[in-house]
Amino acid sequence: MLRAPFTVLVLAAAALPGCAGVEAAGQDPPATAAVGVRADTLAGVARRIYRQEVGGNVGHVAVKRIARDRSLLRALGGGDPAALRASALRQLFNPSKHVVRLAVVRRGRTLVDVGGAFVVAPARRELRAANGADLGRLEASMQDVIGYVKLVHRLTGAGIVVRGAAGHVESSLAQPPAALPPSGTTTIAGHAYVVRSFPETGFGHERLTVWILTPA
Repeated sequence: MLRAPFTVLVLAAAALPGCAGVEAAGQDPPATAAVGVRADTLAGVARRIYRQEVGGNVGHVAVKRIARDRSLLRALGGGDPAALRASALRQLFNPSKHVVRLAVVRRGRTLVDVGGAFVVAPARRELRAANGADLGRLEASMQDVIGYVKLVHRLTGAGIVVRGAAGHVESSLAQPPAALPPSGTTTIAGHAYVVRSFPETGFGHERLTVWILTPA
């Protein structure tokens, strides 16, 4: 899902000298110092966008709505795996709700997990039966990583690469390099960039690294 909740944020952040919390070990060469300030700012914006995708109002509204789904609760209460999967899939294929992945976990056991493979971390909500019994924890994400990459690139103009588990990579670049430094500078296809990076957590606790590439 592609949204644009951060246009004002990007414009405001561009005027700041930098953003706290962005990992930028080392120093850039003098020729790229000014670009380094902009790189810090854009990496901070990218990090805030990710956190909004995970913890923003859209996700919380979605899990609250799904938690009231009677067919889902009935399947959980009755221990019916086929009905549970069918209810979860209906959430994915609801064209107006934009759920990209949904799981229910109970006492460490995943009861159902449907949707995309490379997805940002979910919003969460505990599920209870009418009598108060624990039915598990609902986890639902409204954004996959490719949507996040497109959103950051469109709002900041910076290049972006996100890598996760083996084989999981999305990028705004046509051919992302196999390796990138955590910070500093690099050259890709003849173009110089100032690099910033930060860690994030994806769906299922997948460890992600996000690189922001600002033209030098």
